[in-house]
Amino acid sequence: MTNRQNNKPGRADAGVTLLEMIIVLAVIGVALIMLANYKRKEAQQTHQQVIAEMIVRDISGVLKFTAQTKLDILDSSNNPATKDNPLYDPKNPD
Repeated sequence: MTNRQNNKPGRADAGVTLLEMIIVLAVIGVALIMLANYKRKEAQQTHQQVIAEMIVRDISGVLKFTAQTKLDILDSSNNPATKDNPLYDPKNPD
């Protein structure tokens, strides 16, 4: 008797078929694509957040600089000196 004749209807096979393997690989592939897209969007959002924070820090620094009435500078002899800030407008302190 051959092995084919010993198979009874409804009996589970010990191995997996090629079709089952292809389906599993397809599902894994789709899951990996979805994960890659999610991570790419997450990285893009993080990048945008970092850029926004850098812009806020730069603007804050400019505002602090323009609000100073006096600036510490070095004169031509590299000695510390103080000078009026040309960007400070005492008429408009805001």
